[in-house]
Amino acid sequence: MDLKTNGPIFYICNDPERALGLELVVEDFHIVCIDNSPFIRTARKAGVKIFSLAEINENPNPIYRSSAKLLENTKVQEYINKNTPKGEIPNIVVFKVSLKIEKICREKGYKLLNTTSALNKKFELKISQYNNLNNLISFFPKTIISTLGKVTYSELKRKLGENFVIQYNRGHTGKSTIFIENEKQYIKERKKFPNRLARIAKHIEGDMYTMNMCVTRFGMVYGGLSYQITGVKELTSKKGGTVGNDWLYPRNLRSNAYNQIQDILNKLQDTLYNSGYKGMVGIDLAITKRQRVYLIEVNARQPASTSIHTKLMLNEEFIPLQAFHFAEFLFEENLKYMKFLNKYFNKGLIEQNIEKYIVEQNKLSMLPIEAAQISVRNTTSKRKKITENIEQGLYVYNNKEFIKTGEGHSIQDIIPGEYLVLTTRREQLVSPDNEIARIQCLEGLIDEGGKIQKKFSKIIKQINSKIKIK
Repeated sequence: MDLKTNGPIFYICNDPERALGLELVVEDFHIVCIDNSPFIRTARKAGVKIFSLAEINENPNPIYRSSAKLLENTKVQEYINKNTPKGEIPNIVVFKVSLKIEKICREKGYKLLNTTSALNKKFELKISQYNNLNNLISFFPKTIISTLGKVTYSELKRKLGENFVIQYNRGHTGKSTIFIENEKQYIKERKKFPNRLARIAKHIEGDMYTMNMCVTRFGMVYGGLSYQITGVKELTSKKGGTVGNDWLYPRNLRSNAYNQIQDILNKLQDTLYNSGYKGMVGIDLAITKRQRVYLIEVNARQPASTSIHTKLMLNEEFIPLQAFHFAEFLFEENLKYMKFLNKYFNKGLIEQNIEKYIVEQNKLSMLPIEAAQISVRNTTSKRKKITENIEQGLYVYNNKEFIKTGEGHSIQDIIPGEYLVLTTRREQLVSPDNEIARIQCLEGLIDEGGKIQKKFSKIIKQINSKIKIK
């Protein structure tokens, strides 16, 4: 391989769990993070290479939580230089790219394995994505783009129905999404932001789903359709706040829904690829009781569920989307692209059959998976410090108690009937709706009615009882 093109990979992130996936598959893979969570100790025992700024600085909150701030830190750059062999170039991966990250990489001579910030904004920002995905307009809910000061509640009610959703350009886990159910709510929001441009859409009654994909030169690679767990009062303060995924729940969908999803994927692939976009992307969908599929939004970056979904794909012996993402940026030559995938996943791919392989894998990776995860977030309106948290590790539930049985850092460490709990370190500051703890398991969490099963409600209650913030 050309050493000037392919050096070590450094995943730059706030939370080390965000970088999980291929850390024990691809050689010379490093996680560079801000946090010093209990995760680091167990991951290192398994052989993961991790640099923690909080650990080095002996401070649970060493810098403002930003990948750009982390990447420009002198100690981080020293670690990157120390772990990059002579003649090789460091490869940098981030969860979400920015102009500042691009600038740092240019100045330091790093190779950035992410789509450009310009393409990210074009397809990620709520209003921009709607305007740029013209071939998918029929899949979006009926939408009006306007400042709130220019449209009245009665006008919106007439065009969109009594319930509608306001989305501003930026935000995540539901923070930029406002659900309007009456005129009083709308007037209150309108007074706060009369001149703020918004995407105002008809509220779709249905189940929320999310799906991961990767735009490649050989076509769209996708999988992991999961039910999106949102708005659980005990876990988030936001009605639209996302708190987890259930990969088993989609077993209830009919073929008609899958056909519509396939149509969305084909059109999205065409638009993104023709624009020059490559790499990871995610979509959020709403599916009604009659199996009508609506495209709610596009996330033009690594989806939040990528780490666990990568592990699930490895369990199923698929080539993970994250591997295609790396190969797409690392190799201009198709032969090197194939050699990379064959080296780590032993599929015997050649240029003449890779497109056929992707089609077959896509079919299989859309099948339901017995797995789920759910997060406990800071449900207050203020930034809080964690004073007590549940101990990280593997647990079992005996219908009465949630009992720790061992150590682990990923869902690959558990067997059916066990639960992995990932936690945030004591003394760390957690902003509103940011994660305090996460539970992962090899079974479904959600019942037929779309509610959390009673067993898991009891487990969540026990976990919440061990968490203290102030």
